[in-house]
Amino acid sequence: MRSLFLTLSTLLILSTSFGQVQFGLKAGLNLASIKDVGLDNSKARIGYNAGGMLQWKFAEKFLLRPELLYSVKGYRSPASQTNDEATASLSYVNLPILFGFRPTQNLSLLLGPELGFLTSAKSNFGGTSHDISSTYREFDIGIDLGLAYYVSKGFGVDLRYCYGFKGLVNVVYTDQYGNVTSQGKTGANRVFQLGIYYVLSK
Repeated sequence: MRSLFLTLSTLLILSTSFGQVQFGLKAGLNLASIKDVGLDNSKARIGYNAGGMLQWKFAEKFLLRPELLYSVKGYRSPASQTNDEATASLSYVNLPILFGFRPTQNLSLLLGPELGFLTSAKSNFGGTSHDISSTYREFDIGIDLGLAYYVSKGFGVDLRYCYGFKGLVNVVYTDQYGNVTSQGKTGANRVFQLGIYYVLSK
């Protein structure tokens, strides 16, 4: 969290150095899941994201919007007759680098890569928490598609979908006797985000 604060401070300093760049704050909810890890009954879980952003309108209809966010993703496995509900909580520092097209003055269509650094991974089952960081890849990458709508007085709302690429989970394959036969990576983050943002006026 200290590194996140320092980076946000740096973004604020940079935004005051260039007249055409605006600094903003944003926060929102995640509806997150993990695909292709053999969990057919897994469900989406609610997390959150919060952080800062820069917005550079370099042409009449185009902008660049890098963000730095603390984002909680993961999934949940619903309860059954024999097992309690289990959840996996994956905490990331994410860096979306979004390019925007503005068909109208207030509406922006956003597209770009999202890089992620895993800060912690925990599972909760039966009220007990376990560290599962070694199960997940430290770095994650995906692509974001979304839109942002500027409401008024610096405030706006945005909606986006993050499609994570495969290779998220470390997998060990064994034979019928429990002997390791091979290792690999599978699984991918999938996240819907709904948020609000505030852009500081120049």
